Amino acid sequence: PLEKRLEALKKVIFHRLLGTSYEKVMRFRGLARIIADKINPAIKASVDRVALLAKADLETQMVGEFSELQGVMGSQYALLAGENPVIARAIYEHYLPTAAGGELPQTDEGAIVGIADKIDSIAGFFGVGLPPSGTADPYALRRQALGVINILLDKRYPLTLDFLIDESLNGLASVLKKSVPEIKKDVLEFFAGRFANQLIAQGYAYDTVEAVLATGLSDVVLSLEKIKALQAFRENPEFEPVSIAFKRVDNILKDFGNPRIDPTLFIADVEKNLSDSFGIIKKAVEEGIAGNDYNLALKELARLRPPVDAFFDGVMVMDKNEKIKFNRLSLLAEISALFHKIADFSKIVTAG
Repeated sequence: PLEKRLEALKKVIFHRLLGTSYEKVMRFRGLARIIADKINPAIKASVDRVALLAKADLETQMVGEFSELQGVMGSQYALLAGENPVIARAIYEHYLPTAAGGELPQTDEGAIVGIADKIDSIAGFFGVGLPPSGTADPYALRRQALGVINILLDKRYPLTLDFLIDESLNGLASVLKKSVPEIKKDVLEFFAGRFANQLIAQGYAYDTVEAVLATGLSDVVLSLEKIKALQAFRENPEFEPVSIAFKRVDNILKDFGNPRIDPTLFIADVEKNLSDSFGIIKKAVEEGIAGNDYNLALKELARLRPPVDAFFDGVMVMDKNEKIKFNRLSLLAEISALFHKIADFSKIVTAG
């Protein structure tokens, strides 16, 4: 039985900086339980069983001779030992996908354990200072990152990369060579790069992808929805004028922080009108975002373009009166923050 082979994994070095294969199993087993709790607590026990047995076939002579059969043999041995067929299937599936565009796990158990195993490897190797460099990727971290992304997209799990990385780094605390915030930043950038490359290869405009991912990548499902909505919005005649208007807003806000709007300091009709319009449109945009309706949110944002243009034409933002200047910059900063909830339009390439 696979369970009787676990002890042997204590003598197998996964990596000299990351401990034994047994220690790795215990790490991603813990992470898999945490993920199961978040997705479907009813399958926590079966997820735990899959994680426990997932690597046990590495110590069999068959996998020792034919390494490409890892997981395949594990599922067969599990069936022969009388394990539930779902457990056996998931042992095989936790390695998926094994190539770009390859088969994805069908069972939740296989998907959850697969995510946990892959995140543990990615966070672990980044944590000990061994990320991929150039074309060198000896631990297949690029493939594993794409695997996590595509499982999340396929299953539409309510899991963020922030959550997964945080929980994984908790389990790796004793071996990390860098600070947790530094590792997390590097891992998130790594995922963003993999995600961007995949989307661009699928036909999405590079600046559309960059504009959305520039606002941060955590929930890959929602990020893809934003990218789809922004790509569709590019067909709207308002797209380019809106992009140009937003760039004007962002360009004037260099190094501006801590906005505080005082309505009593609005003296021109165009700034009062912009403030009033923003209040109404902000509510509609946030309702669209809350409902994951990014097409609606973008259409509402487009309604800000005329009052923004009128504002720039009607007042001098950098007024000599410091209070009036700060108030106008604060209004623009609030508008910029609303746009950034979907995308950084300064990344969009426009003819203007």
